[in-house]
Amino acid sequence: MHQAAQSREQDTGISNGVFARMSRLIYDNCGKKMTDAKMTLLKARLGKRLMGLCMGSFAEYCDYLFSREWVWMPISVLQAGST
Repeated sequence: MHQAAQSREQDTGISNGVFARMSRLIYDNCGKKMTDAKMTLLKARLGKRLMGLCMGSFAEYCDYLFSREWVWMPISVLQAGST
């Protein structure tokens, strides 16, 4: 992993893979592009959601989002991508 990307991951706690999956979800459903610069924003906006669900990582939350058959849109992720 590139040193800058690794440093960014350590700062945010979101791996590049998890960020890419969440970014794709936001883009596919809202048309909003999440650049790497918005990784910290996503962490800040979803942090309370993770705590509320008693999840220890963004990877766990991402797995939760993509493992369920949603009948409703994962609003918290989509709102987190809104600026």
